[in-house]
Amino acid sequence: MQEMLCRGLTALFLLLCTWQDIRMARISGRLICLFGLAGILVRVICKSPMQTWIFCILPGVGILAFGRLTKEQIGYGDGLVMVVAGLFLKAAGVISLFLSGLVLCAVSAAVLFLTGKVTTRTAFPFLPFLLAGFVLQTVISYT
Repeated sequence: MQEMLCRGLTALFLLLCTWQDIRMARISGRLICLFGLAGILVRVICKSPMQTWIFCILPGVGILAFGRLTKEQIGYGDGLVMVVAGLFLKAAGVISLFLSGLVLCAVSAAVLFLTGKVTTRTAFPFLPFLLAGFVLQTVISYT
């Protein structure tokens, strides 16, 4: 029951963030805060140890640091979304979410680059690929 609730909230969160990322190229801080508080509430209700929280949000913190080092080649919004996803998912789920999104983004970019549709300087919104990776993982895990 708890896992289904967390997966549902993660799906809703990623869907809303993806819509905003595509539409406005930014993500609402209110949305991130709202779902962040919901994630903390879920962790508290489920009596999850603090070490687990920290371990699960580390991938998002790493993305934020990488965004800072690369002058936002990967946006802060992407990192914050991964931090919030870490409040809902287990550590392995967060890492596989990021990796699946990264692979889907890389494959799409390679295909578009090889067909001449984009250049090496073209920016891609990352959240649609995170959402697609999450949906793919969910379908695979429940079949």
